[in-house]
Amino acid sequence: KQIVFLNFDQNMAVTKEIIKACNKECQIHAFELENTFLPYLEKLHAPNLHIIPDDVRNASLYVPEGSVDIIFSCLPFGSFDNELVHEILSEAKKMLRPGGKFVQFQYFLSDKKKIACHFEVCNI
Repeated sequence: KQIVFLNFDQNMAVTKEIIKACNKECQIHAFELENTFLPYLEKLHAPNLHIIPDDVRNASLYVPEGSVDIIFSCLPFGSFDNELVHEILSEAKKMLRPGGKFVQFQYFLSDKKKIACHFEVCNI
């Protein structure tokens, strides 16, 4: 399996549980732009965790299109302008294999419509 993280939960509880649940064949690609957060990721010492300190809009440089089984995102879409949200979600959709899943952790429902424009099923 191929898993992609677009951003991490602040206390990393979700991140740690997902990494623990993965077997050794599972490859985890983590995109994180916040330099102050990168040392926390490195402390996880997960051999199958590939930390990518780059913008997710450059994902095709690191992850082949159509190869990802699931994407977990904690990106604060409510803080981004609509064009940036569209660019990120478009790139995420290209990474997913047919039948792949996009999981967005959100605090507010205000951005559900933006996400639903890119993915067929949008459950809460």
